[in-house]
Amino acid sequence: MGKYASNHRMEPSDLTTRPPLLVPEQALPPHSYVAGKFPHPIRDPQGHSYGAQETPVATPDPTRWRDCRPYLRGIDLFNYGYYSAL
Repeated sequence: MGKYASNHRMEPSDLTTRPPLLVPEQALPPHSYVAGKFPHPIRDPQGHSYGAQETPVATPDPTRWRDCRPYLRGIDLFNYGYYSAL
């Protein structure tokens, strides 16, 4: 797992080693979701985003991916360790 995969807390020094956020107006979650370790972010009443509505997202146009905010948000989450290759 990546450096931030278990209990993500940003430190000022992290900003020198991570790329800038592509969607900076959307705060990163307090931690990544790890089944059995943290409550599910949306489905569990104790989740950090419980009650938030999931919005379907259209497939981004490959020639305009830079304009797709949900796609850029996914890149931010990956870059900051919320997803990792197992």
